[in-house]
This record gives sequence, structure tokens and C-alpha cells, in this order.
Amino acid sequence: MRQRLQEPQSPSYRYQAPPQSQQRTQEAPPKVIQTPQWRQRARKEVTLPRKRFIALALLGVFAFPWMPLKATPQLTAPTGTANALYNAEARVYKQDLAAAERIAQKTPVGKTRALPEALTDPSGFATLEQARQNRDQLKRHLGVLKKGLTLPMQEVAWDFSTPYEAPLLNCIYVRELARLSVRDGNLKQLEGNYSGAMTAYLDAYALGVQASHAGALVSGMIGALCQGMACVPAEVAVPHLTAAQAREATARMETIQAQQLSFAEVLAGETRVVEPENVSYLGRSLVKQPVFGRIPAVQLANNYLTARYKVAMQQAVVKAQQPYRKLGGEIHVQKVPFDPATLLGTNDLPSVNQAYLSYCSRETLGRRLLLELALRAWQAEHGGAFPTELGALVKAGYLKKLPTDPFSHSGQESFHYDSQTGKVWSVGPDGVDAHGTGDDATLMKAQ
Repeated sequence: MRQRLQEPQSPSYRYQAPPQSQQRTQEAPPKVIQTPQWRQRARKEVTLPRKRFIALALLGVFAFPWMPLKATPQLTAPTGTANALYNAEARVYKQDLAAAERIAQKTPVGKTRALPEALTDPSGFATLEQARQNRDQLKRHLGVLKKGLTLPMQEVAWDFSTPYEAPLLNCIYVRELARLSVRDGNLKQLEGNYSGAMTAYLDAYALGVQASHAGALVSGMIGALCQGMACVPAEVAVPHLTAAQAREATARMETIQAQQLSFAEVLAGETRVVEPENVSYLGRSLVKQPVFGRIPAVQLANNYLTARYKVAMQQAVVKAQQPYRKLGGEIHVQKVPFDPATLLGTNDLPSVNQAYLSYCSRETLGRRLLLELALRAWQAEHGGAFPTELGALVKAGYLKKLPTDPFSHSGQESFHYDSQTGKVWSVGPDGVDAHGTGDDATLMKAQ
């Protein structure tokens, strides 16, 4: 029975691998004839996953990105600082300025007197009457400036979502305070009160130095602007000061300049205050709508750009520690993937190279003014004669230290000086001594 049930083994049962061409044919999926009934059944099987995918995608777009993330801290300037005072008074200034403009429009102006070209008003007033009326209407804020200069300036993290606004420092108000003080100095100078005029100019200059301590590049540049506004008309008043007045102004100017930050220190402050939760490189339109700030993708992109920007600023700090002429005025840094100034919507962050030139130019004007004040004190006490060399000002006690020319090759060389006329000049951005002409005389004098 077993022999009948047992099948004989075929001699060709041994397995042989098919040729490679046949093997590919065998691995290919069998051809399926798609009948209408099959397509209908396949559509029913695919439709449900597609709907689920769309539903999940919509959920990811409208639900996941809007999940609450870490809220941006509400930054405020510390109480008792110049920051807090200027930020609070900025709101009052807007109201006072609007009232002053309304009064100016209604008040008839009689015989007008044009302002001298050397005392051009930084706000653009063309007549003496307009400048005096504006000064008188906003005179209260001159007291704010006096008080603010006695308070410390605090370095606070900057909030770029509201440029030129609180919490760090209301830069627009600081600029307007400097303009108002310069306007007051111009009017006093026209009245013959040269000592009061110099005091007003030095108040504006001290405000610029104070603003540079706020810890951001933009505040440093606003500070440099204030210094430039003050130095230009102050040089006109210097020859009219008495020996005592010139000595007093020299001592105060030297004290103010001792607090002056270098451009490298301003950039270092920029790297400290720029933080991802405060800075938006993705445009103001997104910042104005807080909902966009809660999108994780936006946060990640913003953090990445902020980190890259801080690295670029750190590289700029190293470069800016060298004199202007050794760098040729160019601070080469690793470029950020996107230009921050463009992404902010306006040019709130100026070019580092242009900022370096502007900062050195204003610093040159301030140091030159200091030398002119000391020379005026010497001249008034020596029968109208000037010293044979600038170093004599230090030996005679008019200056504690001789200021150097920021545009000189080493940055430590003295200003050029003519002992016959008392003229002082810098070599200028090109580093070439043109004897007070060319760019030696045409330094930036922004109003």
C-alpha cells in the first residue's frame, strides 16, 4: 500500500535558477486589467486617507502653529534712570510740539529776521522769530534735559518691534532735545550771551555721549548725531568767550569726553542687547500682528538670523578696535543671510562701515572743539598769542591730556596746528594732510 501511495520522484525535480532575463520577468508584478468596477473600488479605498491627510494638514496650519509659545517679555527702563525719564517725557513732548505748531500757525509774524548761515537751525527754522517761538513753547523740556544729564543711562535689551521707542531709549525724543538745546544756544549767541550759548551746546553734546551708553548701535548713532549738531555752532561762539568762560567750558568738555565710548564699545553693546525674543528680522508687518510671533517656524527663523547677526557684530567689534585708517574705513564682517535693515522695513540699522565713518567724524569734531576751547583760554590770557605747539596746553594745565586725531594712521597722532592763526584740523577720512582744506574741513556736520 505504501508503495502505491508513494509518488515516484521525478528526475527533473532538481531546482535550477532561471536565466536573468526570465528572472526579471518573473519579479515584475502581474498586469492587472482595470475594469470600471475595480476603479470604483480603488477610489473608495483612497478617498478616506486623502481626507484624513487634508484634515491633518489644516489642523497643522491653523492649530499647531498658534499654540501658545514663550511670550515676549515686557521690557521697561528701570526707574530713576535717564531712559525712564526720556521715555516718559516723550509722550508729553508730542502734545507740546503739536500745541506749539498750532500756535505758530495762528500767530502773525511781522518783520522777519533770517538766521545766520553759521547758526542754521537743526530743525529747519529759517527765521529768528520761528526759532524763538518754538524754543519758548518747548522751554520746559530744556529742564528735562538738565535733569536727565544728572541721571545714569541704563543699558537695556532693545525691542526692535518698536524702533526708536521705549523701552530702551526714545531716540526721537533725545534727538529733539538736542535740537532744542542747540536752538536755545543759537538764540543766546545772537543775543550776545556766548557763555550761556556754550552751556547749551555742551548740554546737547553731553546728551549725545549719554545716549551712546544705552547699548545699541542705533542709540550710538543718534548720540553721534547730537554731538555733531552741538559742535558746529559751538565753534562760532568760541572766539567770543572770556578766559574764565573758556577754561570752564574746556574743563566740562574734557569731563564729557572722558565718558565717550569708542565705536568698538558701541558695537559690543549691540551684541549684548540684541536677543531673539526682542528682535524681529522678518519685517514690521509681522511684528505689528502678534499672532505671527507665535508661529514656531517664524520663531526658529528669527532665532537663526539673530544668532548670525550677533556673530557678525562680534567680528565687527574685533575690527573696530583698530584705527580707522588701518582698516581703510572698511569693517569686513561675515554677512548675514538677509540684510537686517531691509528685513526691518527701513534702514534702522545703518551700514557698519558708514556708521564707523560717521562716528569717527563726530568724535573728531568734539576733540577739535576741545582744543579750540583750550586755545581760546590760552589766547585770552596771553595777549592774543597762541602757543607754539599743542603740547604746551597740557604743560600749562589747560588740558589734562592732549586729544588725538581719530583719522590719523595710528589713531594716536595729534591734530595739525597753525601757531600763527590758532587753526586746528584733522587729516580727514582720506588720511592725507590737506592743510585744513578738502575733506580735512568738510567733515560730516549733520543737523
